[in-house]
Amino acid sequence: MVLGTVAACLVYAVIFNHAGFIISTMLFLGSILFMVNGKAGWIRSAVIATVFTLTIWLAFEKILMINLP
Repeated sequence: MVLGTVAACLVYAVIFNHAGFIISTMLFLGSILFMVNGKAGWIRSAVIATVFTLTIWLAFEKILMINLP
């Protein structure tokens, strides 16, 4: 699981500037949550990753007026 986390972090760092905040963060959180929850919780992991990412994006972009890549 440690190697999976390191791999997810490296992939996140590489794709962040190319894919942007929303896509790269959803993929990163989804992969980390999938490693923790396993196959049985993949729907919950996807929902949590999506809601968290969009909430952070909304807070920074619309409320704080800080642009994210």
